[in-house]
Amino acid sequence: MYQNPKFDAGTIIILAEGAYSNYRTGPLFRCLKDVNLEDLAREFYPNAPKSEWSERRNADASTFTLWLIQNGWVEELEYSEVHVGSYGEFECFGFTGHD
Repeated sequence: MYQNPKFDAGTIIILAEGAYSNYRTGPLFRCLKDVNLEDLAREFYPNAPKSEWSERRNADASTFTLWLIQNGWVEELEYSEVHVGSYGEFECFGFTGHD
C-alpha cells in the first residue's frame, strides 16, 4: 500500500477502500497535475454532502474521485481487467496450466 500522498503529474493511481472481504479498488486515474491527496482530501471533505442517515459526510472513494475529476486533478483511464485464475490455479482465457 502506497503511503506517500504526493503524486507527480502523469502518475497513474488507483484508490482503494475497505478491509478484508470488503476491500475494493476503483478505476485507474492519471494525475493531470502534481497532486497531494492529503491536502485535496482536506479541501474536499468539508464540502462533501451530508449523509441522509447520519451527521457524517457522504465521503468515500466514489465521491472523492468524482470531485477530483470535476476539479481537473485527475482523468479516468479506460482499461481491461484480465482474470488469470483462482486459488493457486493458473487459467488464462482458454488455457489451463495443468501438468
